[in-house]
Amino acid sequence: MTGGIAVFNFRVDGNHNYYILAKEYDYGQTCVLVHNSEPCWYHGTDEESAVDILRDGLNKDHMNDIISDVSLGFYVTDDPGMAQSFADLRGIDKPGVILEMSDSDIGHLLIGDGTKLHEAVIPFDSFDQVKPDMIRIMK
Repeated sequence: MTGGIAVFNFRVDGNHNYYILAKEYDYGQTCVLVHNSEPCWYHGTDEESAVDILRDGLNKDHMNDIISDVSLGFYVTDDPGMAQSFADLRGIDKPGVILEMSDSDIGHLLIGDGTKLHEAVIPFDSFDQVKPDMIRIMK
């Protein structure tokens, strides 16, 4: 392609972020961090709660033990930086963890679209639809 740049659109299954080796014509090669284009939602929490959520999903009975008021729902954000702030708050004396969920898995369950303060909520009545295989740790 004369005067243009070749663009490749592909998805690496199971990895939201990954590195590719990019050729720089005059300067050799460099690694570039890229990501799948599918929108994601993030939830910052402490390590112990993350382990439970990864094991059980948003199991209603178990979430009662993790969240002080489940009637408020399970908050997610489209901003990984905001999720990191929540993870840091939750993990005061333990490491904070950011959980990641794809919009295609949970988007239809959300109340709110992230436009107000970049937040949305998975309502309590929808918790059992969020299975462990829909949740991963953000890398």
